[in-house]
Amino acid sequence: MGGLYVGGETVQITMKLPVNIVLIIQALILFFVLGGDILSRYRLAFDRQEAPSGG
Repeated sequence: MGGLYVGGETVQITMKLPVNIVLIIQALILFFVLGGDILSRYRLAFDRQEAPSGG
């Protein structure tokens, strides 16, 4: 988290971006990191139901 904060400040100073853009980039990075962790732990399982054979 500290690296993300310091890196955001560095990008803001170097590229002369507004602070809101840096905060959006930080939020997206955190969202995708946490989202990837959640998706890797909890997988969706779909049960296949066989169609009844009417004969």
